[in-house]
Amino acid sequence: MHKRSSSSPGKRRKSVEGTPEPDAPLEKTKGEAPLKKASKLTMAEPVRIAIQPTAGPAVATALTTSHQTFTLAGLTATVDHAKLSAMDANQQQVFIHRAAKLLNFENVDDVPEILLRFSAAQTQWLVDALSICVVNLKEAEKAGLERSLVFPRLVRRCLSPQAMARNSGRFELDVIRASGWLSCHLLSARRRLTDLERVRVHNLCNPSYAVVLDPLPQAFVFVDGEDGPEPELPDGVVDQQKLTDALVPALTEVLNERAAQVMEAWPTRTQLAWNDVVGVAGAVERFVYESVGPFPSASPTGPFFTVAPYATTVASTLEADTGEAAVLGMLANRAELIGWSAKHGKPFETAGYHPGRPGDRLILDQVLKGMLQDTALVKSVRRLILVTGRHDRKAGLIFICPAFLGSLSAAAARWSLARTMIHEFMHRLSHPDLLAAAAFVEHDQIVHEGFTDLVALHIFTELVAAAKRDPEVCASILGPGVAFESPADGLLQIDYDEAGAKAQQIAGIVGMDNVMAAFFLGGVHLAGLKKRK
Repeated sequence: MHKRSSSSPGKRRKSVEGTPEPDAPLEKTKGEAPLKKASKLTMAEPVRIAIQPTAGPAVATALTTSHQTFTLAGLTATVDHAKLSAMDANQQQVFIHRAAKLLNFENVDDVPEILLRFSAAQTQWLVDALSICVVNLKEAEKAGLERSLVFPRLVRRCLSPQAMARNSGRFELDVIRASGWLSCHLLSARRRLTDLERVRVHNLCNPSYAVVLDPLPQAFVFVDGEDGPEPELPDGVVDQQKLTDALVPALTEVLNERAAQVMEAWPTRTQLAWNDVVGVAGAVERFVYESVGPFPSASPTGPFFTVAPYATTVASTLEADTGEAAVLGMLANRAELIGWSAKHGKPFETAGYHPGRPGDRLILDQVLKGMLQDTALVKSVRRLILVTGRHDRKAGLIFICPAFLGSLSAAAARWSLARTMIHEFMHRLSHPDLLAAAAFVEHDQIVHEGFTDLVALHIFTELVAAAKRDPEVCASILGPGVAFESPADGLLQIDYDEAGAKAQQIAGIVGMDNVMAAFFLGGVHLAGLKKRK
């Protein structure tokens, strides 16, 4: 909190884009070495076939194409491919070279050698894509796009087997996403928060450091977000004894009780065929990317462009590792939930714990390692690992439990599966800037799990509505020949206790579109959060 205005117009940032995802070796960003001549040799081999059209996504219903303009989510661009199709190979190379130079591609002299890796269809794709970006460069830069990033992004997309052909109905959408223009547009078009709204979010996330505003001082200005100073962690250190006394008994009780419930119900469980689980994963991914608006697939360096399909990265919890590292991981995950739970006395708040302070993290790790001496508890945790869905960011896998209570109908089991799959998939799609901002939030579970389940619930609710009106969507989730059946009420409610409830409150303050921009695109200031620049 600082006494200077955050609402006055400041110096325009060169780009509104957040920190790129790690899987982007061709990107030229601050702090990275420029793309050198040898770097192009790391690009994937091109597919030496004509790019084939595929069925358009539901999100493209908002897209109108012509030889003049197309629009999507408020973005309007000029399009004219007529003259480009008449170019011969030499003219194409000259055009691409000039476009790369205009777009400030640092290794522009290497363009001819780069193009040797392209098929004729891919060269035409790049010409058409660059045409859109060059013609609309002024508008894209107004939205915050950094031009030097465009050419390597389009090269990467062109070499991808997922690139959309010009006659696919998805080409323009593919280009504005891959270039980064759509992401910048979505971020720049969002409503900026007022000082009071940022205070309200701050107070929800940081209960021990709340700003008292009753009544609101007339001259008060709360500087935060992009216009504010670098966020700082509060001084102090967690009280290890208080943390041990408050957290360990509560965490032990919860985990043992939950494991006992699992064991009691296990004899009555049935297991879905793994092919069915994989099928639902694919259906969930298609729905997320194609039917819930532009946010999930708009980041040019995000999982839509850089990560293998969901169906190929899903694994069964029944085959998961249950060694010491896995046990500690489960203890840490559940400690974050129990630590802020009012039902269990808020052990973290009692002990003065802040998740962003490295010293506090080390002390928490020591406390959790001490719990490994409880052999009965370790046995309980190992049982829970085998039935608990989770996202393993390091391994790039999402673990899903294929076993369900035998008393559930086929539709009820599939709905439960889909709800879990969406939540874990949202962990994969969450932007690294959002995770960075969580380090400066006292109650970081609001960001890690509350926001995740908020977005997951939003998408799940849309999926249920789509399945009710569309038999194909219904069959993709519930299985062929299974009649639509509404999911259990509990699946339509947000989870994660106070973290989920506070995430809903924040969405009520900032708006769901701002939450989506923060979650998928890294515009954390739009959700009242902050990160270091």
